[in-house]
Amino acid sequence: MRPRPIVLIALLVALLAVPSAAAAAPTALESLRGPWAGTMTGADPEVGVSVRLSGGKRGSTIAFTGDLVCSGVLIYLGRTGETFRFSEQIRKSETDSCGGLGIVHLRLRADGRLAYQWRAVGADIAPARALLERVVLEG
Repeated sequence: MRPRPIVLIALLVALLAVPSAAAAAPTALESLRGPWAGTMTGADPEVGVSVRLSGGKRGSTIAFTGDLVCSGVLIYLGRTGETFRFSEQIRKSETDSCGGLGIVHLRLRADGRLAYQWRAVGADIAPARALLERVVLEG
């Protein structure tokens, strides 16, 4: 028995309506693991920022260079869509300008860079942004 054209058309439409696995699969936190670095805008003067993501809920770190010589930890809070949220807790600082607690949002862009946004918690400090590049470690 030959399939009817209407059945074949319905099957073709159904297959085209299903998104591909690559398009449907959201970025996993695990895929962001490793070191990233860039320069923050919104800071005067500009400040270097480096992030090392562990791929898990704990173990990620952050460090700033330039006029803000400080470092701390990032604790994974969750995600909304493609944006990952972390609590930033500064643990070591060589200046009073580093602050203490902030919320960091990270989102992987189509160009492979990581969009970084920081907002202070409990302080009237302007938000800061950066585009981070994956750091390639030499052998």
